[in-house]
Amino acid sequence: MDPEAAGGFMGDADRVMRAECAMVVARLTGEEDLPALQVSDEVLSTIVHCLKCSIEGRQFVSFSWRPMELLRPIRQMSHSERSCRVLAGEGACELLLGVLQMPSSTENTPPPGHAPAAGLGDCVEALVNLAAHPAGIARLRAARLPPHGAGGRPVTAAEVLEAAGRRGVDGRVGSGLWVLRERHTAVMMALHPRLGAGSWLGHIEEHLLGAILEESCTAGVAATGLAAFLTQSAGGPVAA
Repeated sequence: MDPEAAGGFMGDADRVMRAECAMVVARLTGEEDLPALQVSDEVLSTIVHCLKCSIEGRQFVSFSWRPMELLRPIRQMSHSERSCRVLAGEGACELLLGVLQMPSSTENTPPPGHAPAAGLGDCVEALVNLAAHPAGIARLRAARLPPHGAGGRPVTAAEVLEAAGRRGVDGRVGSGLWVLRERHTAVMMALHPRLGAGSWLGHIEEHLLGAILEESCTAGVAATGLAAFLTQSAGGPVAA
């Protein structure tokens, strides 16, 4: 290997190692500290490139990943507004939608072309977080993806998310996601003496109703909520 090529290889290897370190930190960061998680633009760009390589089944400077290894850190980092801006600019929205288009697999090592079922909740939550900011919502509204399989017209982000919701993608998402607020508010109104009068939900104890809401926080429900938002003719990003 000539010196110039070796220098490029070592530079990329260094980028990957810094990205790996950032992903370890992201995985270990508690929910309450995620908005303050700081990751450099270069590291975020490298992580998005690693996700692209994992989807395409190829290596990057002799490193390889499964999508599962990258979806959780990206989900964690997407709780930061600044990180969302960079992730969106690097094409994370389109790649995450591409993951949702794949058939899912429950195997520890999914076959080529399959997404890890256990990581789809992370995928949907990252998309919801990205959609809460101008850069993310713009990319999602503009996205046109090739249909999964041969033939057909390009599909929109809303169509990909609607399909994911219909098939009930696996995985849990955070109960505080903005796409779930309206649903939760409507259910909790049943506890109001006047607004909930006559509702059978009003007979359920409050702590049990809260547990029911928590159990309903699935990736499929969140995907359907985001799809509905994207299909609106107007409306900007929603503050997370």
